[in-house]
Amino acid sequence: MYVPGLFKISEREALSVIADEEFAILVDVSNESGWATHLPLILETGTNGQHRLYGHFAKGNPQAETVANGARAMAIFSGPHDYISPTWYENPTSNVPTWNYLAVHVYGRLNTLAPEAAEHSMKVLCDRYEGEWSMDGLPAPQRDKMLHHGIVPFVMDIDDIHAKAKLSQNRSSVEKETIITKLEDTGSGALAAAMRVHHNKNETQQTR
Repeated sequence: MYVPGLFKISEREALSVIADEEFAILVDVSNESGWATHLPLILETGTNGQHRLYGHFAKGNPQAETVANGARAMAIFSGPHDYISPTWYENPTSNVPTWNYLAVHVYGRLNTLAPEAAEHSMKVLCDRYEGEWSMDGLPAPQRDKMLHHGIVPFVMDIDDIHAKAKLSQNRSSVEKETIITKLEDTGSGALAAAMRVHHNKNETQQTR
């Protein structure tokens, strides 16, 4: 991913995007197949500081074969994004439309999970989004069939992160405030909030 210095964000900020936006596109980069799967990926950080993503393929997904081969993959996470109109700038006629967004690409090698770890990762995923239903409520035969025959659970050990936040950093303070207000008015509150965080952080750094 092309990341100009002005739009680069820290690893901590990138991990925050991943934690907030857990639905990703997992792309096989180990060969020329270009196979990709849309799926949830859960981020966990070990006691050694190693960041890992846990997920699973459907058994019938051809991309599941890459796990057995220890294939290298890229996971793409998209944060809030929206169109930015040149009419929001101080000189609309001398500007063009653009798009503000947050995006994170992470790279690592896929490995199959042991049965105990696979069950743990599935429980974490279900508990994260489910308030009433629980895997513990499934009959044991059905739970075992799902875990051992219906899916291919895996873990990705993250070894590289490319992260970008294109949030009008190259615009004036007045224009940034106008863009934030317009985004809030048009229902893009999450993107407006991300802009405000970065805007305030830069303002603080400049006054030190």
